[in-house]
Amino acid sequence: MKPESIIPIAFPLVFLSVIVWFFMVSALYRRLRQHHPEKFHAMGEPTLFFNNPPRASLILLRFLFKREDTALNDPSLSSLSKTMLVFILCFLFVFVSLIAVMLSAAPVHHAH
Repeated sequence: MKPESIIPIAFPLVFLSVIVWFFMVSALYRRLRQHHPEKFHAMGEPTLFFNNPPRASLILLRFLFKREDTALNDPSLSSLSKTMLVFILCFLFVFVSLIAVMLSAAPVHHAH
């Protein structure tokens, strides 16, 4: 398969993945707000768009990668967190692979 043939498939897939990610983040924040207000407050009471400075994204990633959900003893939250962790790792792999494919397909210009 040529690298050029992957790009028309990959970009819609990446776009769809971003939308799915937004829904999962929204669900996570809603679950925290409704069932774990102390943790939600400690995370800065983030929202998907309005109260979401770059620091909020780092706090979210730390929450996921350090599996901070386990201390909250909430199976639904833990299931969502685990799904999000696997999803973000897969997304990063696909995204980095896509960049590698695009770079390998780029024409090489030699200076004369």
